[in-house]
Amino acid sequence: MQIIPPEEMDDAPNHPAWKSRKWVAECIHRLYERYGDPKIVEQLWPQPTVKFAERFMKDFAPKFLRLFLSMLAARNGGAGYQSPRVSNAMLQYCTLGIRYPNTYKIMKNQLHQVVAELILPFLCFSEADKELWDEDPAEFVRKENDYMGEVYDPRTAAQTFLTSLIQKKGKDCLDNTMQFLVQGLTTYAMQSDPAQKNYAFKDGALFAIGSIGPVLKKKPRYRNSLEDMLSNHVLMEFSNPVGFLRARACWVYGMFADIKFRFPDNLLAALESVVKCLADPELPVRVHAALALRRFLSAEQLMEQLRPAVPQLLEALFS
Repeated sequence: MQIIPPEEMDDAPNHPAWKSRKWVAECIHRLYERYGDPKIVEQLWPQPTVKFAERFMKDFAPKFLRLFLSMLAARNGGAGYQSPRVSNAMLQYCTLGIRYPNTYKIMKNQLHQVVAELILPFLCFSEADKELWDEDPAEFVRKENDYMGEVYDPRTAAQTFLTSLIQKKGKDCLDNTMQFLVQGLTTYAMQSDPAQKNYAFKDGALFAIGSIGPVLKKKPRYRNSLEDMLSNHVLMEFSNPVGFLRARACWVYGMFADIKFRFPDNLLAALESVVKCLADPELPVRVHAALALRRFLSAEQLMEQLRPAVPQLLEALFS
C-alpha cells in the first residue's frame, strides 16, 4: 500500500493511488459478477466469451479472492489505510465467492477468521463514527439512512457478506459464528471496569446478531434462546452512558420485537426503555428509538398494552 503523507489523509479516498485501486477492485468485481458463472454466460454471450468466463473462473477468480482476503485482513490488522470504496468492492467480490465451489473452498477452511477478522471489524462502531456522532449527529443520522450511499459503504458490504454466508453456508459457519459472538458478549459482561470494556466490539457483535436474525428465528435451538440473549446482553444497554450502545439496543430489540416472549415482562421492560429513549439527549438514539417503536407496534403480544398508551406515544414522537 502506498504511504500517503499525513497532511493528505483527510482526502485520502481521492488520492490518485487509491482512486486507481478503487477502479481496479470495482472492475474485477464487475468481471466476476458478469462472467463468474460460465453456464449463465453460455446463455447470453457468444462462444469466445464463454471461453473467457471459463478461464476467468478457473485461473483468476481464486487468485483475486486470496488477494482480497489478504488485503482486507491487512487493513483490519492495522497494516495501513484502505479507502472505503476499495474495501466495499473487495467485500462484494468475496460475497460472490460464496456461490462457486472453487472460490468458496478457499474460504471454507478459514471461516472463523473470515467472520472474526475480516467481517466484524467493519461492523463495529469506529473512531470515524464517533467523531461524526459527536460533531454532527444530524449528519450521522442522514448517513445511516442514506440508501444510495449504502451501495458504496463497506459496512453494508460486510453485513451482506455475513448474511450471505449464514444463509447459504449456515451448516459450515452458523454455530461457530454464534459461539464466537456470544463468547465475546459474555467476556464484555464479565468485565467490571467500564474503562476496560470494548464498547465498539459489543456494538459490532449486536449488529451481527441482529443482521442474521431472520436465520436465528427459524432455527429452534436459537429461536428459543433469543429472549435470554436479549435480557442478558441487550436490555442493560438502554442505561449505558455510551450513546451508540443505547441506539444499538433500540435497533436490536426492533429486529427481534416479533419473537414470542415466554415472559411478557421482558418485552414490556424493553418497550418502556425504547419509549424513554424517545426523550434521549442524543439525536441518533431518539431516531433509533422511533424506528424500533414501529416494530413494537406490530408485535401481537403488546396490542392490549399499547392501545391505552397510543396518545402518550404520539405525544412523545411529535414533541
